[in-house]
Amino acid sequence: MQTERLVLMALLTALTAVLAYFGGFIKIGGLASISLTLIPVVLGSALCGPKAGAWLGGVAGAVFFVTADAAFWFGLSIPGTVITVMVKGIVAGLCAGLTYKALEKFNRYVAVLVSAIVCPIVNTG
Repeated sequence: MQTERLVLMALLTALTAVLAYFGGFIKIGGLASISLTLIPVVLGSALCGPKAGAWLGGVAGAVFFVTADAAFWFGLSIPGTVITVMVKGIVAGLCAGLTYKALEKFNRYVAVLVSAIVCPIVNTG
């Protein structure tokens, strides 16, 4: 079971990194972009727990620093950008995991759905 969890986390970490790097290139009307990064974060938090969600959120945050969008935010404040991006990613994954854990006793599908709603709200807020 431990090996299965390790392999799943490795795959989700790689998927999170790829989506965090390339996910911002999907543009809607030139203004807004769609980010698919939080999908593996929610899956990881549901399948492996809140700590896994926090890890995956942290990976998404760390990968952001090597994207083209990071240069703009670094120009405003380097420490502010680092703290904001890392904290929001980690907390979003953690909240998704805690939400899933609290609701899975009642209904697993509802737990995943609510976690998938909570994660981007916390990430954006």
